[in-house]
Amino acid sequence: HPQACANLPAMPAALLVISAASVGSPPRRVSSSGHLLVLQCGGTNDRFGRLDVDVLPRLQATIDLAAAATTTRHRVSVLTSGGLNETLHLGIARGPGTERTRPHWRLVADALLESGLPSAALVDEGIPALTTVDEALMTRDYVAAKEGRFTEVAVVTSAYHAARVEHLFGRALAPCAGVRIQLRVVAVPEQRLVVEPSASSSSSTTSSSHKKLSLLDDQSINMRRAHEASALKQLREAPNGKWLTFLKRHGGLGCTALAPAGQHEHHHHHRRSTPRAAASAGGKTEAAGGGGGAPSPEALARGQRGALAFVLCACFLLPLSVAVSLLCRRLGLVYRPPPPHSGGGGSCVNDGGGGSLRRMLFAAGIVCAFIGLNSALSLLNRWALGVVGGLHLPLLMTASHMIFGASFLAPLMLLHEGYAATLVAEARGRVKALCLIGSMNALQIALNNASLVSIELSLNQVVRATGPVVTSLLLVCLEGTVPSRAEALCLLLISGGAGTTIYSGFGGSTAKGVLLTATSTLAQCLQISVSGRIMRGHAKLDAFQMTALTGPVAFLALLPFALASELGVLSAALATQPATALGFLLGSCLLAVAYNVTLFQALATLSTVGTAILGNVKIVLLLFLSALFLGELRTWSTAQLVGFALTFVASACFSHLKLQK
Repeated sequence: HPQACANLPAMPAALLVISAASVGSPPRRVSSSGHLLVLQCGGTNDRFGRLDVDVLPRLQATIDLAAAATTTRHRVSVLTSGGLNETLHLGIARGPGTERTRPHWRLVADALLESGLPSAALVDEGIPALTTVDEALMTRDYVAAKEGRFTEVAVVTSAYHAARVEHLFGRALAPCAGVRIQLRVVAVPEQRLVVEPSASSSSSTTSSSHKKLSLLDDQSINMRRAHEASALKQLREAPNGKWLTFLKRHGGLGCTALAPAGQHEHHHHHRRSTPRAAASAGGKTEAAGGGGGAPSPEALARGQRGALAFVLCACFLLPLSVAVSLLCRRLGLVYRPPPPHSGGGGSCVNDGGGGSLRRMLFAAGIVCAFIGLNSALSLLNRWALGVVGGLHLPLLMTASHMIFGASFLAPLMLLHEGYAATLVAEARGRVKALCLIGSMNALQIALNNASLVSIELSLNQVVRATGPVVTSLLLVCLEGTVPSRAEALCLLLISGGAGTTIYSGFGGSTAKGVLLTATSTLAQCLQISVSGRIMRGHAKLDAFQMTALTGPVAFLALLPFALASELGVLSAALATQPATALGFLLGSCLLAVAYNVTLFQALATLSTVGTAILGNVKIVLLLFLSALFLGELRTWSTAQLVGFALTFVASACFSHLKLQK
């Protein structure tokens, strides 16, 4: 009840011990300078507007924090939380007008004022949050809107709820989310007052009639702890909705808010919580590397220096590689391949059926390598870019892949007499095409990453599944290659079958997301179309040369955007989990070199449209195998099974038509 704390002196003296246990000694002093924002987490209320047993003890903790700040002559603002949704027992809406319609935050604000909080300390408008995720995101927006007004945020909540609050607010108020502010969580213990209204209590929100006063039983506390443990596990392992969107934008789990000494404190002891204490509150205190605790200023400084060193190394890696290769050439350290045997005994062209067999085996090897490397790189990226790995660095990652591939392959080509003699001559006449390929690669990656903020992943993949059709249309424009009716039908069936297999709903997708994905798909199809064209014909470039020559262009195109949007995320990752971040970046670079070479070789071996089809086949095959081995195949709809079969049958028919030509 809003007046419960104010009316405690009229209660039996023995029961005042309960109140004293939850109030405890005065809280520690706030920071020596700045402005403290105290957020009291919301709870629920009944249909008369009476606050529940979780909200009441938080009132005194909030008042104590405000009093401590006032005593030390520091500024303090108290922000209350809770929207209006009677289904969730938040606020009351018994008729028209503001007097009879009151959100939960207003009920909490009234209770704080009646319990002794100075009105000057109370923020006029609370936040209409319906969930803890809402509270974290709305608090971040409120702090950001004040443009540096606050230096510390103290979140008051129940002890069993503290782990989830620390997890959410630690990421919502993190530097990589655009907010630099100290955070601490004040955990009020579970021993709470239970206030039950008597039958004679009026419907007024300020009634003080009570039937009895008792402690919250252990079963209720354990139920709350179990719910919190389940909710925290969901947030860590399978976030969704607006929280997942926020994590994608601001670096996953790899960045946490700044924490003053005693960041997570219990209100009755006012000390820093230990892992055991946190576990007793229904959650675990995460290590700094796992994203639960904020990195120290020294670790942040090391992370910033490490990020700067990584970027500088990426920028100078290719010039250094080329310089060392040229120096080795000056010293005569060059590989000269032996002259070919006369008679063409080793040729696979003039040996009858043996050459055709070898070409088929080589093509099959390229297909297997493409699917294997693409799948491995996709799984690694999904782990790192998702919230589990917490390394949301798509642009920096791709830029690193591009420049590392060029730097790795440059010595192999420059120190090989055959490559060194023809590389410059073959590339000189294709400068514009190579720049276009690198730029389109950078553009399609950037647009695809941007689209994932406003489109569901399944719909994103459905749009990208139209790649074979778009590629075929581009070839009509670029080369005048018109597919037959049968081939065109196969392409439509391949794209339609893959889309049907992948699609799982629109979700929160928007037209903007669809447009970005479509533009990204067009850029990717243009990239592979131009690549396939210059890898065919006389004096063609091979896969190694294409990887080395287009990589620097894509790197230069991606680097400015990567630095602007992801340098802070990289700094935080190197501060909290340096071994994981560096290991992932270096390991994925090696994998990407092999994949990029295989991709360009597939363009030369399978044709441009064939490579686009292979991408669809890979996606559908992975979905089928994962569903089969994880026991989820029975959940597939008939449309998905038909789409899966259609993709493979149409792909086989298209290949047969091509071989007949």
